[in-house]
Amino acid sequence: VSFGTQVIVLPWWNPIQVAHQIAWLDIVSGGRFDTIGFGRGVAKTEFEALNIPREEARQRFSEGLDIIGLALNSGRFSYDGDIWKIPEMSLRPQPLSKNLMDRLYGASSTGASLELLARRGMKPLFVGNKPLAKACEDVRAVNRFRAEEGMGPCQPKNVLFLYCVPNRSELDKADQWIFEANRDVNLHYGFADPSNFIG
Repeated sequence: VSFGTQVIVLPWWNPIQVAHQIAWLDIVSGGRFDTIGFGRGVAKTEFEALNIPREEARQRFSEGLDIIGLALNSGRFSYDGDIWKIPEMSLRPQPLSKNLMDRLYGASSTGASLELLARRGMKPLFVGNKPLAKACEDVRAVNRFRAEEGMGPCQPKNVLFLYCVPNRSELDKADQWIFEANRDVNLHYGFADPSNFIG
C-alpha cells in the first residue's frame, strides 16, 4: 500500500513546515509516501480568507518548491527569495527516501499553471475535473514542455470521484450527487468568472 496527497496548495503554507510534514510522512510510511500533489490555488475567496495576496501565488509557489527541494535534498541550506527568507538550517529528521522530489505531482486549472508545473519537472495530477480527451491533450503538452527542458516523458495520476450505491435501483442518486458536486465546485472556485484565473 502506498500513500499520497491530493493537492497541497503551496502558496498557503510555510514551505519549511511542508518539507517537515513530507519528511515525517515518508518516515512513518516506511518510504511509501509516493504521491506528493501540489497546486497554486484558484479560489479568490480562499486566498482572501487566509490573508494571502493571490497576486503572490506564482512567486510563493515557485519559491516554495525551491525551498522544499533544498530541504529534502540538502544537508544545511539557506534561502533568500522575494517572499521567503530562510536562515541556514537543516531538516531534522531527514526523510528516509532520497527521491521525494521525483514523487511531486502538480494539479492545474490553467494552461499557464500546467506549463509552470511541467517545466519544474512535476507530473500532472488530474483531480476529476477534465474530460479524458482534454487530459490527453494536457499530457502531450506536458511532455512537450518537459522535452524542451531536457526531461523525459511522464504519465499523469488521475483522481476519480466515485459514488457507490448498494443496488442498481439507486443508480439515479449517482447522477444527482455528481451534478451537485460539480455545481458546488464550480461555484466555490468561480469557474464561470474569467477574472478568477488572472495571474
